[in-house]
Order: sequence, then C-alpha cells, then structure tokens
Amino acid sequence: MSQEIMVLGKKVVIEGDPEAYLMRLCKTHVHERITVFLPHFKMKPKKITILKSHNKWGSCNASRELTFNFMLITQPSEFVDYVIVHELCHMVHLNHDRSFWRLVGSIFPDYRKYQIKD
Repeated sequence: MSQEIMVLGKKVVIEGDPEAYLMRLCKTHVHERITVFLPHFKMKPKKITILKSHNKWGSCNASRELTFNFMLITQPSEFVDYVIVHELCHMVHLNHDRSFWRLVGSIFPDYRKYQIKD
C-alpha cells in the first residue's frame, strides 16, 4: 500500500513502512548536510544519532553527541539546515548566549526566520 508523506517540505509517495523510510532518509540527509557545514567548525561531532522524539528536533550534549528527531526530514530543507547548524553551534557554546547566536548567524544568516519560539 502506498502512502503520501512530506519529505523536505515536498509530498512523496512511498511503499512500505513510512517510519523506517523516514529514519533512513533522515540519517543520510543529516550526515550529508553536517558535512556541508563542518568547515565552519574546528571540531567534529563525536556521534550523530537519529531517533524518535516527541518534544525536540535536535540536541547536543557536552560530549559533542548530536541527536536529531527522524521527523525533521518532513520539514522544509531550510528549516532542517537551521536545526543542524543550531546543534553544531552547541558544540562550541552549550547555551543560547549572545556568542552562540552570533555563531549561528555567521553560518546561517536567516536563522531568525526558522527559530522556534518557546
């Protein structure tokens, strides 16, 4: 049975388990996009994990382990890039202070359009 789902903001039709499909696609896409943005950093993530989350798009811990919600792949590509840059910047600044936002803005100047308000 085929299903219509959103991938990077566009409708696609898939066969089979949508969760497994999105998980694989998200993993591939996130890794590709991290490679694009890594030249802006002097360090690399120690680990990148894609999982099912009910309350966050992504996170970064003090060990530079990045985690992304597999449903991120259903969002527009610019938002996905924003979340990836946001979490990569947490490798440098673990908080949301002015230095963090300056770093985000130096890599992703339009970040304010994609910020999620608490």
